[in-house]
Amino acid sequence: MNEKLIWDKLIQHFSLAGTAGLMGNLYAESALNSQNLQNSFEKKLGYSDETYTRAVDNGTYQNFVTDCAGYGLAQWTYWKRKQDLLQYAQSVGKSIGDGTMQIDFLLHELENNYRYVYQYLTTAVSVKDASDIVMTKFENPADQSETAKAKRAKFSQNFYDKYADATPELTTPDLSEVHFNTVTAIGSGTVTLNGKNYAVTLTALD
Repeated sequence: MNEKLIWDKLIQHFSLAGTAGLMGNLYAESALNSQNLQNSFEKKLGYSDETYTRAVDNGTYQNFVTDCAGYGLAQWTYWKRKQDLLQYAQSVGKSIGDGTMQIDFLLHELENNYRYVYQYLTTAVSVKDASDIVMTKFENPADQSETAKAKRAKFSQNFYDKYADATPELTTPDLSEVHFNTVTAIGSGTVTLNGKNYAVTLTALD
């Protein structure tokens, strides 16, 4: 999947540093190849990236959920996460290797199952800190040494340097365009801005 397309989708949800931190980790995991089968499993399973993806899609390979092989942009490995990914792909009628579907699933997974990471990335100002959070709290690789963290942070900084200056900064919206919809609990609710719904936290000033 084109890295600029990934950046453009993620920046709609996260800060510049947060987006860079997440992308650096995805690059470390899969080189942003949405069909990437964990290299060490290619010989073991007898599949390439393309043939594995095709076999999962057409149903001739039935062990996607339980084979413990990392797959896709984030190298999903744990059976429950792979099961959720497969079910999500099937629910939207997309190939398991479709990059756009995987980004949508990634955002869904972060927002619902890794809420701390999602919220952190929305306001992150440090690329290094954002990269470390994604690595340790979301990807959770076996190697979490300082050397491994530094490598991922470097990838993240590269994306920041490449795209941040060309990404418009968010501006304070004209409040006349904001329509408050619902308040589901004290201090929370939703608003509509330019046709999109956003979750908000309401703070009393008095």
